[in-house]
Amino acid sequence: HEFKNKLHTIAGLIQLKQYDAAIDYAIENNQDQEELTGQLQRKIKDPVVSGLLLGKASQMKEQGIEFIIRPESYLQTLPVHMTSGDLILILGNLLSNAMEALENCDLKEITLLIKQEPGELVVKVANTGEWIDEAFGACIFERGVSGKVNGTGIGLSLVRDKVTLIGGTVRYVNQPEGGVFFEVRVPYGG
Repeated sequence: HEFKNKLHTIAGLIQLKQYDAAIDYAIENNQDQEELTGQLQRKIKDPVVSGLLLGKASQMKEQGIEFIIRPESYLQTLPVHMTSGDLILILGNLLSNAMEALENCDLKEITLLIKQEPGELVVKVANTGEWIDEAFGACIFERGVSGKVNGTGIGLSLVRDKVTLIGGTVRYVNQPEGGVFFEVRVPYGG
């Protein structure tokens, strides 16, 4: 949808004989995407993960969310017991939940860190949304538990189940300055 919307916008500007505006719009959108693509190609060596992140970045841009991939992010190889699909399940759910947490916020920012540390892969997804209540947080990873009106309560339970299956851990932390981050740690194993 987003690609078609951009093409329609460019076509409309051309029909209005706003040629300079059409060129500026095409270059601006392409430049942002090229910068992110370049960053991902240098830092994230799994093309499936990079594809997900590009898609989520576009979705966030449409929703007015600033998406920051921390510069120290780096992924050369996945842990032994983890597939690209596993990481997509984890990242996809954590990023989607972070986006939903920002729906009623003035400051809309999501920060991602994917990093190979000695012996483990670390994934952190932070958002500037409201803190998670302690009582709700105690059961947040259980199937059927959701903080959303029409939520299914499946996403975070899938993350917990997958992370547990591959020998990792998942937790959330309310940040002192506001917002929440979710952290996944998966051992590289042998």
